Amino acid sequence: MSAQDLINWGELSRLLSGSRMNIRKNRIPEKYKEQVASLVNCIETWQSEIQTANAEAGGQKNKNNLQDVD
Repeated sequence: MSAQDLINWGELSRLLSGSRMNIRKNRIPEKYKEQVASLVNCIETWQSEIQTANAEAGGQKNKNNLQDVD
């Protein structure tokens, strides 16, 4: 799932511009591009952290399962 899929565009538009109709997923006015890019970057970083944590936890589970068998 992309970072943009997680954004509630209507609420983001309302927060930044005061109207739900100004900012859309496929149409971001130049004036708001920097703020939207920052939000997308934060979400992507968060997604990456979650995936890393899940991968590490999965590795630990497998390692613990092997230790229990011995």
